[in-house]
Amino acid sequence: MKKQLLWTGLFLVLVLGGFCVGYVVAHNQEFSTGMERLRVETAGNITMRVQALSLLRTGDIDGAIKSIEDSMDQGIRTLPLSQDYAQLPSGSQRSLMVAKIYRTAFPPKSADVASTLAPVPLISADHNYCSAALAKIARIAHERQSPSAKTDGRDGDE
Repeated sequence: MKKQLLWTGLFLVLVLGGFCVGYVVAHNQEFSTGMERLRVETAGNITMRVQALSLLRTGDIDGAIKSIEDSMDQGIRTLPLSQDYAQLPSGSQRSLMVAKIYRTAFPPKSADVASTLAPVPLISADHNYCSAALAKIARIAHERQSPSAKTDGRDGDE
């Protein structure tokens, strides 16, 4: 009887030990994969920013804006990962709320970007996510949503 309990205990220890080793290995592998994805994303961000800055430094403001908007629109398409807005983590929701402000003031040419942003609320200019510049854009966005919009959205001074 004692021998059987000893073997059963040893078996349980081995099973639990195997589980723990498997968990640690899988967790480390997942962490490494996540870090590699972050590295690739960071490299892409640096490349995009250098391209936009180069366009700005050489006087091609419209090209720089287009480059940044194209990158932002790709992020808007990618961020939800087929999840409903309400199911996204709060950081992703905040990013989409900020994008909604910009894309309401300066509508995207792509219908899929507009449809991705459709369920996202348009926050006010005094919201704590808004920098001074974004608050100006938010006012333009809210004017565009109101029936008496009077600005073309590009300068916000009218």
